[in-house]
Parts: sequence; structure tokens; C-alpha cells
Amino acid sequence: MTDQSTCPHCGQPVNIYMQSCPLCHADLAGAQPVTGIRSPLVPTSPEGLIPRLGDILIERKLISRQQLEAALARQRESIAQAGSIGRQILLGQILVENGWITREVLDQVVTEQIMGLHSALQENNRKLEQRVQQRTGDLQGRLLQIRTAAEITQVAISASNLEEMLSRTVKLIAERLNYYCASIYLINEMSGALELAASSMPASMERKVRQTHDVQFPKTMVAWAVANRKARVAADVSREPLYWVDPLLQDTRSEATLPIALGDQVLGVLDVHSNWVNAFDDEAVTVLQTIANHIAAVIQNFRLLDHTRKSLEQSQRLNETNHRLNLAQNAQSVFSEVVDYLKASSVPSLLLVAEGNQFRVIAGHLPNKQKNSEARLPGMIAVPPEKLLAQMPPGQLTFSLPRSKNTTQLQNKANSWISTLMRVHDWLECDTITLIPVRQQNALMAMMVLARPASQFAESVIKGSNIWQPYISLAEQATTTLEKLSAFENLQRQISAMQSLDAITKVIALETEPGSLYRAIHQQLRELLGELDFLLAEYREANQTITIPYAYENGEEINLPSMPLGQGLTSVIIKSKQPLLLSGNVEQQAQRLGARVIGLPAKSWMGVPLIVANQVIGAMILQDTRRENRFGETELRLVNTLATQVAIAVRNARLYQETSRLAEQERLASDLTARVWSSPDIETILRVALEDLGSKLQAAEAMIELDVQAEALDGGPAASG
Repeated sequence: MTDQSTCPHCGQPVNIYMQSCPLCHADLAGAQPVTGIRSPLVPTSPEGLIPRLGDILIERKLISRQQLEAALARQRESIAQAGSIGRQILLGQILVENGWITREVLDQVVTEQIMGLHSALQENNRKLEQRVQQRTGDLQGRLLQIRTAAEITQVAISASNLEEMLSRTVKLIAERLNYYCASIYLINEMSGALELAASSMPASMERKVRQTHDVQFPKTMVAWAVANRKARVAADVSREPLYWVDPLLQDTRSEATLPIALGDQVLGVLDVHSNWVNAFDDEAVTVLQTIANHIAAVIQNFRLLDHTRKSLEQSQRLNETNHRLNLAQNAQSVFSEVVDYLKASSVPSLLLVAEGNQFRVIAGHLPNKQKNSEARLPGMIAVPPEKLLAQMPPGQLTFSLPRSKNTTQLQNKANSWISTLMRVHDWLECDTITLIPVRQQNALMAMMVLARPASQFAESVIKGSNIWQPYISLAEQATTTLEKLSAFENLQRQISAMQSLDAITKVIALETEPGSLYRAIHQQLRELLGELDFLLAEYREANQTITIPYAYENGEEINLPSMPLGQGLTSVIIKSKQPLLLSGNVEQQAQRLGARVIGLPAKSWMGVPLIVANQVIGAMILQDTRRENRFGETELRLVNTLATQVAIAVRNARLYQETSRLAEQERLASDLTARVWSSPDIETILRVALEDLGSKLQAAEAMIELDVQAEALDGGPAASG
């Protein structure tokens, strides 16, 4: 209620308690208010209630204006002569003494004036009572609003939960302030969507509004109040361009939407409807905004309490998950724990695990979706992990990827895998995904994909908070566990490798026959690395020839011919004296090395030279014709370390074989010499020699030729056989 009025004579704004207008000096004591302005509640003098005596006499033509002015002049003179304590002459007495009017007429007019004054006083009292009642009603209404605001604040403070507080608040606003409908909309903290949280309407109607408003909010007063962070009032909804005609609220004539905000953060909107036009004046809006501000503080307190509770639960769940991760025995157990954590969350998510040149979808979590939604997820996603990792800024723990970025910046690079990555948005039914990598020694092992809020109000929720921190902590713990497992596995492999090397060394040390030695080496490598193809080559530098004494391919031993040192991968190793690892695209890598692949093409290939005293005596070749990336640097180091022992064993076996052959030759020569010396004649000597040589050499025929002419010259006989 305002204390301002308007002068009925000149229109100058005046205070209702002023006696005269400061501009035109008109008497405001008995003035009537102009239309639309409340009457001032001021004391009124009796003279102002009825016309004055002189005016009545002139109006009735009992005296003239000149007679009245002369009488008034004489009255002023008598007052001046008598002083402040003297007796003043009345106007009526002067008129009678001058004979301008009779006593009877004067008494009659005075009597009528007194009666009029009495009636005017009664009417004035009646109007004063009406004004007092009106002002009292206004004050009571404002007092009711203030009391209602205080009661709502008390209800908000005493409510046990947020839902109860909101429900009681809207009902009190509608009932106590006599509004058609009151509703509260809140911004969902995860989705960023504006949702109906409470309404004074019946529950059945509330559910309908909740469904109806899902697609209508972008062009309503409610959305405007959120976007602009200030109230919007429609005095007449028929003239409001943003008014949304709700079929369930057809009696609405005016509407007020007030932001529920704390500082710059908008939490929601208080939406009030009335079935009267101009139902929301400035004071009503002030009261409603006060209520909205109180609601905001209480909502924030409830949310902080809820966040604290959820944070404690989440921290406890994260600690339990971290504890189980510390106990994980392998990578599969690590990913299983990550999946369990994701499924306990309300955020739609995927867990992708790198496998070769793509990702395997380990699990998908789509809360509030149909049960068969997860069945539509693919088994594999053809996105190269190294290319995806290259898109992420170095050192950044999360990477947000909106759908628009897929279609503009990334897709312009003409990478086919980008279109595949875009489908993740469809599977999670969102416009923006947040990627949280699980790395291991700069390699991308897995990827948590989380649906990020992307509605028009999402930024007000996300700004200033880090809703992904628990998931980042989970990724860091998973990374730590994987690295620990990898280090432990490497240690185990090193121990196993040392044990295997020791076992292989003992085995090959006992083998002196080359064929048995090669099979023993192959068997030990199979036990160490699993089933694989194996080839052992020997190199003769004298004639630059490569022989293949042992080859095992596709499950059986095969014979391969000798070959000159040339352009094969084995020749590359022998020439360079360096080990060589080809994990994938073996043929293409061989071509880049200027070598050609001999035999069945391999998916994974590894070769190490056999070197003794800085001289290459051969090479060991391992390959897998079915799987790429079968061998790594660890396997290469292991086999290269073993090659030193194998080279010594091969050289020893070769020397043993040569020594045995020479010893056998010397034994045969000694035996033959002894028999020859024991023969009685030339014929016996020749026969024994032919038989022994033919037997030892496994010859079909044998012949000894003697120089008969030389024998004759010496005087001896000539013989042949």
C-alpha cells in the first residue's frame, strides 16, 4: 500500500497526509480523490464539510457579492481594533445591522447550515470508517502474506526431507495467499533438465503436467526466469508472448515466475497462477520472491546434506572398490570391479577395453532405460586406441566430446573411426560424452565413457563443480593396479624366464647330437612361450650358405632346402647381427626392410642371430601364422638372451660332430692299416683294402688300380683287380 496520492486540481503527486497542495495551494482536507487513487485518510475540519455562510446567502440571492465583501471588510476592521482579546463581530450580525438581511432569514440559514454540518459529519465519519476498514483489510492482507512467508520458512526449516518441504510450501502458498496454483520446478543436478518437483494440484494432474512440460519448457515463462535469473510477471496472460496454455490450468488469468537462486546459481523456479487479472502487484511479487529466496536457501541445505550423504556413500563405495582393486589378481578382475562401480551409479556409461586396433564393450549401464537397451550395444567398437589417445590433450584427466565436435572438427580429418565413435552418443542417448582413460605406461588400456548433461540448463549445474571426480579417482586406482599387476607379471616372467633359461641351458648342455639338440631347444621354447612355429638356421661363411637343419611349421617338422645368403628375413638378421621383431603387417614391414617372406606368411615374426666370438653361425626364427602382436620386447629380450647359450650349444654340437667324424675316420684308417700289414701278399692286401673301404663307405663297387708299367720297369709283376 502506498502513501502517495494526486491533487484533484492540478494532478501534482502529494502525500495523503498533506493539508494543501504545494503547487496550487488548493485545500486538500476535503478534496475527493481522483478515479483510481485511494482516498487519503486525514482529519477534516467542519468548515470544509459544508459551504460557508456567505456563499449560501449569495447562492440564494439574499445578499450580493458587494454586500458580502463590505461585511467581511468591517469584520476584519473590528477584529483589528478589538485585538486578540477583544470581542469579535460576527458576519451575520453585520448583515442584520446593515439591514441587508432579516434576523429570521439569518437564523433559518444558520439552522440549515448547522443541520448540514451535522449530516456532513455523519457522512464523513462513515467514509472514515470505510477507509479505516479498507486500510485495515490491506494491512491484514499484507500481514497474512508476511505471516505466510514466515510460516513457509518455518515449515521449510522443520521439514524432514526436500520433497516434504516443497510439497507443503506450494500448498501453503496456494491456500494462504489465495492463488489458483503454485508449483516449484528444480534443475536436475545430473541431467540439467528443468523438472516439476512439487505442485498444489492433485497428484494425478501433477503427473500429467510433469509429462506435458518435458517438451514445452524452452519457450515458457518458467524457462525465461531460469535463463535471465529474474522474475517475470504476466498481469494478463492473454497478452503474454511466453505464456504456455496449459490445458490443465485453463482458468489462469495472470502468472508470476520467480527464480529460486543463490547468488548466480539458479536452482529452479517458483511458478504461481491466479484466476484474476492483475493479481500480482509489486508487494505481492516482493513477498513471493522472499519466499523463493527462503526456499533456495533450504533447498541448498537439503542438497548439501544429500550431497554429503551421497559423498560419504560414494567415498565408502569407492574405498571398498579400491580395496578390492588392490586385491585383484589380473586385469579381468580390475575391469570387473570398475563395471560394478559404474552399475551402482545413476550416470549412463560404457566401459571399453582396448583389444588390438579396436575396443571391446565390456559392459553398458543405461539407468532408467528399457531392459533390452543394453542388448543393442555392440560387442566391438572399431576405434583405434592410439588414435583416440592422440585426440586427448596431454595430462588432461577427462575429455568431453560433444556430438557437434564429431561432425565438424574431428570428422574433417577424414578418419573413418570418427563416425563409429559418434554412435556412442546414440547408445547412451546423449549429446555429449565424457571420456576418462585408464592408461598404462602411456598406452590406452581402457576407457570409461559417461553421458554428460547436455540440456539448456546443464552448464548452471556443472559450472563450479566436478561431478566426474569419483570416476577420475577410480580410473587412477585402476591404472595403479594395472601397473602393479604388470610389474608383478614382468617380475614373474623374468623369474620364469631365468628359470627357463637355466633349464634350457641344462637341457641343451646334455645334448651333443644336433637333431636332438634342435628338438630340445624347440620344446623348451614351447614350454616358455606356448605353441609356435620354429626354425633353426646354420650359416657357413666360407660359401655364404644357409642350411635349415630343423624346421617346425603348422604342427609338424618339415624339410627346407639350403639357400644362399640373400634377401630373406633370415639373411637380414645374419647380415645385421641384430635381433628383429615384426608384430603386425609382417609382409609390409619385410618389404620396407628390402626382404621377402619365404614360406607361409606370418602374423607375428621374431628372429635372433646365433653369434659366437662375434661370428654369426646361424639364427633362430619364431613365428605365429594366426595372431598378430604375439611377441613383444619382453619375448625378444628373452629369446635373444637364450640365443647366446644356443649358439654355444650349436657350435659345440657342430664341433662334436666334426670331431666324431674325424675320429671315426682315423679309427677306420688305423684298422685298415693293421689288416694290410698283416696280409701275406699283394693280392690279399688289395682284397682287404677293397672290402674294408667299400664296407665303411657303403660303396656298391670298389676298385684299386696299379701302375703296371712302373712295376715292369722295376722288374716286378703288374696286377689289377
